[in-house]
Formats: sequence, structure tokens, C-alpha cells
Amino acid sequence: MRASQPYVLSLAALLSAAVAVAIYPASSAPKPSTTQASTMDAMVRSPAAYQSGALSVSRGLPRSVTVRPGDTLSGIAGNVYKDVSDWPALCDRNHLPDCDRIYAGQGLRVPRHPSRYRAPAPPAPVVAAAPVQTPAPQPPPAAPPVQSAPAPVSSSGINWGPIAQCESGGNWADDTGNGFYGGLQFTITTWLAYGGGAFAPSANLASAGDQITVANRIAFTGWNGTPPQGMGAWPVCGAKG
Repeated sequence: MRASQPYVLSLAALLSAAVAVAIYPASSAPKPSTTQASTMDAMVRSPAAYQSGALSVSRGLPRSVTVRPGDTLSGIAGNVYKDVSDWPALCDRNHLPDCDRIYAGQGLRVPRHPSRYRAPAPPAPVVAAAPVQTPAPQPPPAAPPVQSAPAPVSSSGINWGPIAQCESGGNWADDTGNGFYGGLQFTITTWLAYGGGAFAPSANLASAGDQITVANRIAFTGWNGTPPQGMGAWPVCGAKG
């Protein structure tokens, strides 16, 4: 009986092993989840990175990446999220002023939920303002032609305007250098003798009215002791008045 005891123990061990196989078949053994598998794989590949917290256990995403030469946000999104359209998440999370400019060596934080970030709205097109039509400057209105002041009719009934037209072309400021001045062509001596000096040194510097006043003195009333000469003082043009 003692000699057969080892055999009995070996048989008991075999029976225990068979029961264990029957209770836990290989096909029903629990398997690690995909997330756990990726995390375990990351632990095997880079245990130092996992221990330093560089990997997110919940998604297996890196918490940060370092930009390499030639990288773009869409390329990094494709590597991290497997979807290049998730690049706005990287831009927004890192508050980049220009999503098209990243630099080699730059560290970028990786958000866990890229779907929460929207692509930045494109800038509104700049519409050029319509040019302001500035109206062309208008030329100043033409000054009205200078007209000779109409000669008043004296109390004697003489119309001195036609006489001045005959004598000087109606120019009451006429001074042609021939010794006769004004619209009625007075000499300096005659002008002063009949009180014209009270108006101006010569007739061409006096108004038409003042010249007619002096002409009436010459023709009809005289002045200060100087007798009148009548309309004969204008032998050619006097008859036109």
C-alpha cells in the first residue's frame, strides 16, 4: 500500500487540473479592453513616459506633442486623432494666434475631446469701399461786364451820356495822354476853373456825376466868377445831348 501512494497523489493532481480546465476554458478567460491594451502597449513601449503622466489612461492620447520640422496641425491631428479634420482642437487649445504657423520644437497640448472645438470662422471678406466721387470744381461765375454808369440827366435837360459816348466812347475814366480827361474830355485848366478840383485833381479821377456837375457849370451857370461857355464848349458832340 505504501508503494502505491505516489501514484494516488499523481492521479489526484491530474483530476484537479481537469476540473480547472472544465471550469475556466481558454475561450472564456477575460480579455483586456482595447483601451487597456493600448495603454499596456504604451507601457511596454515607453514605461518612462507612462510613469511621468505623458499618456492619458482614458484614451491612450499623448497629453502633449513636440512639433517637428515640416509638421502641420492637420498632420499632427492625423497622427494623434487619426482624423486630420480635428486640427482646430490643437489650435484652440493652445491659443495659437495663427493656426498656419507652428515652429519646430514648439510644445502643443493635446485636448482629449477634439469634437468640442470648432474650426475658427473664416475672416469676413474685405469689401473695398466704393470710391467717393468728388465733383469737379466748377469755374467761378463770370463777372458781369463792367458797364459805364449811366449819366444822369441834368436839370438843364441835357443828356450827357450821348455826349460822353461821342467824346470818349463813354469812358468816364478816359486818359489817353492827349491833354483831355474824363468822359466829357476836360482840360486840367477848365476842370479846375469850374471847381472840379473839389472832386479830383483831374476829370478822369472823378465820378460821372461829378463830371456832369462841372459840365453844367461850364455850359450854363459858370462858377465862382468864371462865366459859362454854353454847349459850344463841345462844338462837335454837344449837339447830341
